Amino acid sequence: MGETATEMNGDTTDETSYLAPGGKGKAEDVEGIRDGIEQTRADLSQTIDAIQEKLDPQRIKTRVTDSVREATLGRAQQVTQSVGAKLNVVREIVTESAAPVLHSASAKAGELMAARGGRDGTQDDAPGTALGALPEGKSSGGPLKPIEEQVVVVFGASSGIGRETALAFARRGAKVVVAARGEAGLQSLVESIRNLGSEAVYVVADVTDFAQVQAVAERAVAEYGRLDTWVHCAAVSLYATFEQTTPEEFKRLVDVNLVGQAYGAMAALPHLRREGRGALHPPSTA
Repeated sequence: MGETATEMNGDTTDETSYLAPGGKGKAEDVEGIRDGIEQTRADLSQTIDAIQEKLDPQRIKTRVTDSVREATLGRAQQVTQSVGAKLNVVREIVTESAAPVLHSASAKAGELMAARGGRDGTQDDAPGTALGALPEGKSSGGPLKPIEEQVVVVFGASSGIGRETALAFARRGAKVVVAARGEAGLQSLVESIRNLGSEAVYVVADVTDFAQVQAVAERAVAEYGRLDTWVHCAAVSLYATFEQTTPEEFKRLVDVNLVGQAYGAMAALPHLRREGRGALHPPSTA
């Protein structure tokens, strides 16, 4: 016991005596252990750096953002495909539902016109052609006037196809009466038409109100003395399955897209027949 204490605490104790087996360790063994410790420290440092890099908030944010973006784009593509398929189904349902109504309306209109003596049993449904049957005292409809000599009403003209249609007529020199519910769009349209060097006026009107539709035709006659062409572009779209469609939404669809066109024909026909020729776009069976 006393000898061991002398070896460990005495001046002659070798620094490796307690590290090597049997107290006989060599200097090179100590050096090897030191090198191993340094390598371990270096490995640990690299591991810590790698962990810190992975835990960097900006990198985490970037990875999460990229993942969310990819997931969102994938979902958007799925929704787009789903909506497209549903629109096709709704289109088919509306077409099938409206067909009997259109057929019945066409038949009743023909009966009414025949009873008034306003038809000769023929019918011209080609878009852009002259009216084929006229009241007594009028000659049969001839070729349409050149566009630059026409007075044209475009209903549903505040935006979209209706707006472009009105501008196209104006570029050809026609006098244009534009109508829709949106006054701001109509004002800017009339300004654009006048900048083209053509004449135009606007009337704010809702296609589901016959009195308002009739007022548009009367404004054209009051402003320019006649009506030559009526272009009906007012329409609404509904993006939903039939099961998701409310009765109010479906009624609005029918009122604008079906009844509205009938109102347009009813308002325009008396003035077109008075002129002896004219056109309805899209064509009407009334």
